[in-house]
Amino acid sequence: NARLTRNPPRFGTNLWMKKLIGATPFALAAQAADVPVMKALLDGGANPAINTEEQASPLMFAAGFGRVSGESRVTEESALVALELCRQLGLDVKQAEGGGDTALHAVAFYGWVKVGQWLLDHGAEIHARNKKGETALRISQGTVVANMLHTEPKVEEMLKKNGAKE
Repeated sequence: NARLTRNPPRFGTNLWMKKLIGATPFALAAQAADVPVMKALLDGGANPAINTEEQASPLMFAAGFGRVSGESRVTEESALVALELCRQLGLDVKQAEGGGDTALHAVAFYGWVKVGQWLLDHGAEIHARNKKGETALRISQGTVVANMLHTEPKVEEMLKKNGAKE
């Protein structure tokens, strides 16, 4: 349950990078969707309910918090397994971190349709707004990253099929 005291060095664009201060090894394993390591940490006494200082949970990291497309080898299928483990451990799919972002906000940026549907199927709030007033739908429709518009039209379509409103 040791906690990071500063953010690790980053490379690439990582503009969606969330602060990791306070993250435990379990949260980092969830971010990597490394379920065998998550289970080994649990067997060793890890507390999966410890969040970062900004209240981001391991479940949020498993859903895509802190990842940028093209800068991670995590597959959507492995993320789904990590998410299910987090859910079985009682972590909340509706939780928001300090900026108001939820796991669904991260999915809207990262682009994982199956993960987004899984979150909705397990109670994620489709109309949750972050402190900027953005919903997951709004983020999927366009976020400026490095002076370029980043969109996730497949996530946008999935959110609208599930009742997301403009």
